Amino acid sequence: MSSLHFLRVLTASLLLVAPGVLGAPAGRVALPDRFFPEGIAAAADGTLYVGSATGSTIVRVRPGASAAEPFIPAGANGLMSVQGLLVDDGVLWACTGDLGVARTPVNPSALLAFDRASGASRGRWELPGGGYCNDLVRDAAGRLYVTDTPNPRILRFDPKTSRFEEWVRHPLLGGAPANGNGVALEPDGRALYLNTFADGRLIRVPIQADGRPGSPEVLVLPRPLVGADALRSIGPGRLLVFENGLPAGGGRVTRITVEGSRATLETLVESKAEPTSGVVVDGRVLYVESQFARLFGARKGEAPERFQIAVAPLEPGPTARRERIPLPGGLTYPNGIAHTADGTLFVGLVSNGRVLRRTPDGAWTVLFPGSDEVFTVTSLRLDAPRGLLWGTSPDAMNLLRPGGIPGQRTSRLFALDVRTGEVRRLVHVPEGGLGNDIVVAPDGGVYVTDSVRASVLYLPPGAERLETYVSDPRLQAKGAGMAAVGPAGIALAPDGRTLAINTYGPGRLFLVRPGAAGTSPSVTELELPRRLENPDGMYFAPDGRLLLVEGALNSGDGRLLRIDVLGSARGPRPLEVLVSGLESPVNLTVATDGRVWISEARIRDRILRGPEAATPREFWVTALAPMK
Repeated sequence: MSSLHFLRVLTASLLLVAPGVLGAPAGRVALPDRFFPEGIAAAADGTLYVGSATGSTIVRVRPGASAAEPFIPAGANGLMSVQGLLVDDGVLWACTGDLGVARTPVNPSALLAFDRASGASRGRWELPGGGYCNDLVRDAAGRLYVTDTPNPRILRFDPKTSRFEEWVRHPLLGGAPANGNGVALEPDGRALYLNTFADGRLIRVPIQADGRPGSPEVLVLPRPLVGADALRSIGPGRLLVFENGLPAGGGRVTRITVEGSRATLETLVESKAEPTSGVVVDGRVLYVESQFARLFGARKGEAPERFQIAVAPLEPGPTARRERIPLPGGLTYPNGIAHTADGTLFVGLVSNGRVLRRTPDGAWTVLFPGSDEVFTVTSLRLDAPRGLLWGTSPDAMNLLRPGGIPGQRTSRLFALDVRTGEVRRLVHVPEGGLGNDIVVAPDGGVYVTDSVRASVLYLPPGAERLETYVSDPRLQAKGAGMAAVGPAGIALAPDGRTLAINTYGPGRLFLVRPGAAGTSPSVTELELPRRLENPDGMYFAPDGRLLLVEGALNSGDGRLLRIDVLGSARGPRPLEVLVSGLESPVNLTVATDGRVWISEARIRDRILRGPEAATPREFWVTALAPMK
């Protein structure tokens, strides 16, 4: 397959925002077997239309129905793989082209029109000069703006004259190999947005008063979009993009907020099956998962799972509301975090070993000032019955000390008197190890992740030395820099025996269960829809589900995930994004009522750029409402 054809294959369809749609489905809607959906559109009466990449058909979902019914038959009017869809009054518009997987004769890519009531053909228009009709959007005058994937242009089609015009051509607009893809208009009609598939850019084209285009501008994103597919407006300066994640697969539904020349990204849905398009109906996103990784990507040849229209909320619920709690001025890089039953917080600083205490009334004091023995804090956990605040102090943050070399000082485990801050215990990690995160068992034993030696250490109650609890080659990390960091976050399940462990560089997740008497613990890797992006601190919520923060060094989009790791369901464990847009989240603590506090280290620039990176002016802990 040529690179151009491969990129054509991984392209987008349409999202139509339809806030007034009636009779939207309450749950997931079944689609035909082996359908491989690509585009979806909604009519004002609640009818949904979904196109197939392989079957060259369009199905219809009537209001309130739980399954689709046939509508446009395979190959009608030269229909091949169905791309963008749009409903305009009594017409269903469709982009079609050759993705190399359709079971119909190959024709030139074209814009098609069908009667929405009968399905009869209302017209077919090939793109002028050739090209690939990918996605489309309608303006207030009824004109259609159409993306042309292999060419750096946007076409405009006037249904009144049945003619195309080249509205704008510019090198920024894609063309092979970048490939312009999804398209959206600002509600006031003053700007058009375009995303590119291969390099993940978001471009804005101003629209002048006379309808002519202004100069395209590439907006600054915190990370490139990954497999950017459909793009649609959901309000002034607000967009949804469907990232199909190809060729690796997975993907996500992402909300974009445009602010001047920059834009922020917020993950709404983590997917395991390549979302390509969706519609917004009554505050919910109805989207299709194409499963294209089984056609073109990393899972090519695998049998697909059931196809359906999935549903997710457009706005975060109350569990995702957050409040920033600023650290006192001059204090930098928070990491370890713990709490008492009355809501008192303890925050450890990775920069100097200081441990702060914040009482429920908001007053900050220094519990421990740091020392030569406790010089950095990457984890804090409270042992309330014994009045101890345990922490780890590894010599790993050389980036905070210009010229420093990690590992010059032995990593150690410490315990402070929770009332006075006095150092009560100090235990050195075996030479060559790096103690990262900890949990305290009900009997006072302490488990510690060793990020270098692919193991979990254990300090029995009253013991003076750490011992290896479990070591497994699957916990090993390889690579340069932070990719070499292995076991990081650790959490103790409600049974007081099962441990969850993640690996920071490889992004894997494991359960460790104690073995029978005289046998080693068992280590089981959990199947996930994607590799985690620098997972760090973890904590089991009161309902038994695991909460986990992703530091997201590459993307910069730090997230709080919820994962049902103890359930018996087969297949990949869904990743539920509770919060995104966090800045280097590193650890968290969770109250019995579900309240969550997250330490945002804001350390990404320092890790990527080194000691010359400027220290942020402010640091904070993020507080979340009780999780439901």
